[in-house]
This record gives sequence, C-alpha cells and structure tokens, in this order.
Amino acid sequence: MNRLMKMTPAPLALAVALALASAPLRAQTQGGQGGQGAPQQIRIAAQPLAEALNDWARQTRIQLVVQQSLVAGKTAPAISGSLTPRAALDRLLAGSGLVAAMEGNAAVVKTAPAAPAASGTSTLPAVTVVADGEESATAHVQGFVAKRSATATKTDTPIIETPQSLTVITADRMEAMGATTLKDALSYTPGVAITTFGADSRYDWLTLRGFDAYAPGFYLDGLPLRNNGNWGVWRTENYGAERIELLRGPASVLYGQASPGGVVNVVSKRPTAEPLRELQVQLGDHNRKQVAGDFSGPLDADGKVLYRVVGLVRDAELPAENMPIVASTWHPR
Repeated sequence: MNRLMKMTPAPLALAVALALASAPLRAQTQGGQGGQGAPQQIRIAAQPLAEALNDWARQTRIQLVVQQSLVAGKTAPAISGSLTPRAALDRLLAGSGLVAAMEGNAAVVKTAPAAPAASGTSTLPAVTVVADGEESATAHVQGFVAKRSATATKTDTPIIETPQSLTVITADRMEAMGATTLKDALSYTPGVAITTFGADSRYDWLTLRGFDAYAPGFYLDGLPLRNNGNWGVWRTENYGAERIELLRGPASVLYGQASPGGVVNVVSKRPTAEPLRELQVQLGDHNRKQVAGDFSGPLDADGKVLYRVVGLVRDAELPAENMPIVASTWHPR
C-alpha cells in the first residue's frame, strides 16, 4: 500500500475583532500600578491570539479593543495562576510584536513601537515557543495517547478522571498499524475478539468481553448505527474516523439498548481551522484500487465558517474469486 501524494500546508490561525464585557469593569488604578487591577485566577490555554484575547476579556470583564488585522496568524502561550489583568495580557502578547495600553476602563492592543537600533549592531527576529494547545474529545490527537474523551460520559472529560474502562484508538495509531477496518484497529485492544466468527472480511464481527458487539450495533459520534439483522451489519471506514473509542461494560444508561460487553463509538473527523489538503491513491493485491481525499479549512476570511470533506472510493476482490468489495463513503461536515 503506497501513498502517492499527501500535502499538509502550514497552520493558519483565526482572528477576532473585539470582546466586550457584560459585567462591571474591573480595571482600576491602585497604588500607582497604572490600571493593573487586583490579582485574580486566570487560566487560558495555548491557542490563536485572537481566541486567547477573547478568553482574557471574558475572564477579567475588561473591555478589550484590538484591530482584527493585528492578531491574524499569531498565537498566544498558555497562562495560568493568580495574575493581575495587565500581567496576564502582557504574557499573552509576549513575542507577538504587540503591546497593550490601559486607556480609562479599557485595554487597547496596538503595534509595539520600533526600538532604535544601535550603530553597528543587528537585531535578530524574536523566536516564540508555543506549547501544544489543550486537547478536546473530538480533535485530532498527535500520536497514540489520547487524554480526553466524551464516549464514557457524553461530556468532554479527561480520561484520567473517567471512572470507566475506556480505550481510544487514534487516527495516527490506525495509520501506523495499517488498519483498514474497524476490526484491524481494535485487534490489539483488551477484551476484544475479532475472529469469533472466522476470517469473514465482509462485516465488522466483534465480541466484547464475550458478548457480540453488533447487536444492536456500533455508534457514530454517539448515534447508533443500527444493523438490519445478522446479514446487514453496518461497516465503518477508518479513513473518515478521527478516533475509535471502546467503552467496556454495560452502557445502557448513556446509549439505550446496548451490548453488556461494551460499546464501540466511532468519532468522525471534524473541520479544522488549519487548511488541510490530502489526496491518496492506492493499488494493492486482489485488484485493489482506492482513491481517498481529505480537505478542510476556513470558508471565509475571518475563519468563522469551517468545512471538511472526507471521501473514499475503493474497488477490490476478496481472496476467493468472484467476491468483489466495493466501498464508497463520504463524510461532509
């Protein structure tokens, strides 16, 4: 199996115009500190600068004015702790070439004035190191270990705080394994048996903790993929999945009628703010021919409307003659 083309452009961040407060403003001048205000608990994740400034305005309840073009394409580091609003804002703007000025009861973000260069010296460009942003239950996971999930609680919760047995197979792990089916992806997962009914490759036959997992069926983004009896079982396509999550044990409280052994929930790929352009062409044994594409990014200049289209077309033969496999899936969002 070979990929002939895979292209991923550099990230493009979003931008925002301004954030207004709905509660009384807290900016004030105390002890000659120039509107720094009293320290308060502020926690903002590493993210695009526009979104970070929005979070700052919401948490401090201070009016923030910023020109949209100034923050476009810039990122802010994560901050956390007891900080004055001014100190928190300065940390967010560090290395961005922007500064904040307190004007009355509002904060105004503007371009930092250029410092005069000394004769015979040169100034190197600033290097900004940004930590990875906080993971979400539906976002892409870099690597094999997911930290958050919504399958066990129907809420975006850290897995370490989830008191249930849960396994997450990420898209990166499926790609590294070469898993083309849901059975392949779960083949190394505790409690899962994929050969109970033999090597039939037409369906995703699984048993979880000794119970069949196809009655009533698997789930896609928390919604049931009902089967039509024993000979019409839904089959999922891994290329359109961001992650495959296995929740062990009875889950009827969350999902209604379900297998006592557990629930398989497939999380589909979501639109991304970063432009994504991927095209695959595959050729293989048994007349296998496959074309797949994954395209995502913003639809408007402000990045407020996102899209993602994931598609795959496959034609192949089973090892036995005259038993074709034809797959065609599309996942527009």
